[in-house]
Order: sequence, then C-alpha cells, then structure tokens
Amino acid sequence: MTGEIRILQSVHAADIGKLINPEQCHGQIDGAIGMGIGWALTEKMVYDREGRVTNPALRDYRIPAFADLPRSEIFFADTYDKIGPLGAKAQGECAINAVAPAIANAIKNATGVRFSSLPFTADRIYLQLATGVPSINEVRVETEPVLAAAR
Repeated sequence: MTGEIRILQSVHAADIGKLINPEQCHGQIDGAIGMGIGWALTEKMVYDREGRVTNPALRDYRIPAFADLPRSEIFFADTYDKIGPLGAKAQGECAINAVAPAIANAIKNATGVRFSSLPFTADRIYLQLATGVPSINEVRVETEPVLAAAR
C-alpha cells in the first residue's frame, strides 16, 4: 500500500449543442480535465498564520504536466439549441466540476474510506489508511467555510 492514485480510465460527456469546431471543443474539455486532476490530486495552497501564501511559485505548487494526464474519451450529446448561434451552447470548462468528485468516489470504492478534502495526495491517503486517522493537514468543514484572508 502506497497511497498512490493512478487514473486508469477517463470518460467525459458534454452537451454543448451543435459542435461548430470539434477540435477546439475536445481541447477545451481536455484542458478542464487536466485542471480538475490537478485540483484533485496535487494542487494545494499553503498559508502561514497571517494568511499569506507560502507556496506562490510553480516550483512549490505542483500542477500536472501533459505526461501526468490520462488519455480521455470525450463524448458530445447530439443536440441543437434553438437560441444559441448555429445551434451551439456555451462550453467553457464545465468538465472540471466532475473530476474531483469522480476521483473521490473511486477512492471510496477502492478503499472503503471517504476522503473529504483536496488534494488527495499519496501521503494523506497512505497515512489515513495505515492509521485510520486523517492527516494533520486534513481540514473538515463542519460549519460555514472561513476565507483564508479572514483567519
């Protein structure tokens, strides 16, 4: 047991109406998937007691590289929007929303343990599975969240 997470399959679907530029649409979804994986597995802002960020540089703040990302299957619903231009809908990076919950559910299915805060790093997962105790960095929100600047 190491706590390492490997994404074995990545499948996403989107309803953006008529695809006007399919390559761009695939690229937009791929980018959102990459951001979601970073958010879920590696990205963590660290603050000192005064609320200042202690890891503001990319050398201290890990974001995934292209090689870190799985090949994703992307499917688009065959729909037509009566209001949108040429039947298209807005796309944006909505695919980011499903990534962290999907990874959290996969971890729960694999381990039987629900991890309730991001990121799902190997050290946090290993520690909690080995000891049954959440890591010291685990933050559980029991009431209204507090903004870091207000701390």
